[in-house]
Amino acid sequence: IHPINTVKKTSFEVMDPLVMEYKQKIMAVSEKAPERIKMQVQQRALVFAKGVVWCERNVLPGMAVAFEFLKLMFLKVQPYFNSQNMQDIIPAIFGLVLCFFGGYFPLVIAATEAFRMAGFEGMKSSMQDIYRQVMTAFEAHQKDEAEDKDGDGTPDVQQISSQQLITRKAQLFLRSVDPAKMNASLNFLLT
Repeated sequence: IHPINTVKKTSFEVMDPLVMEYKQKIMAVSEKAPERIKMQVQQRALVFAKGVVWCERNVLPGMAVAFEFLKLMFLKVQPYFNSQNMQDIIPAIFGLVLCFFGGYFPLVIAATEAFRMAGFEGMKSSMQDIYRQVMTAFEAHQKDEAEDKDGDGTPDVQQISSQQLITRKAQLFLRSVDPAKMNASLNFLLT
C-alpha cells in the first residue's frame, strides 16, 4: 500500500467539498502529464487543492478589493493627469520611495536613471499593450460566462467538465488576444 493512500483524512479535507473538487480536477489534469510529474502531482494534489482554495478565499478577494480601490482612485485623479504634471508626480513618488532606502540612495538613483534611459518607454508601451490585450480577453471571458446557447437558463460554462472548461477558456484567451502584440510585449518585458 502506498503511504499516500494510508494517510487519514483530515477534518478539513472531509468537511470542505471545494478542496475535494479541486483535488479531483488536479488529479484529472495530471493524467495527461509525463509519468514522473504525474506521480508527484498526484501525491501532492491535496496540498495543491488546499492552496488553491486558500488563495481563492483569502488572496483573490483581497486583490479584487485592492484593484477596485486603485481603479476608483485612478478615476478620481485621472482628470488631473497629463504629460506635464506626470513629469512632476513620478519623481515625487520616486523620492518618497527613496526615503526608505537609506544608504542605498546613490545605487537606486543610478539604477533608476539607467532604466529610464534604456528601457522605460519600451516597458511602458509593452505594459499598455498587455493591459489592452488582457482587458479584451476579460471582456470575452465575461461574455462567455453568460452565454447560454442551448437556452436552458444555465450558462454553458457551468454545464461542462473542468477539462473542457480549461480548454474552452484557453482557446477563448488565444482567440481574443493579438498574438503578435502579446508576443512582442512579453519578449520586451522578459529581456
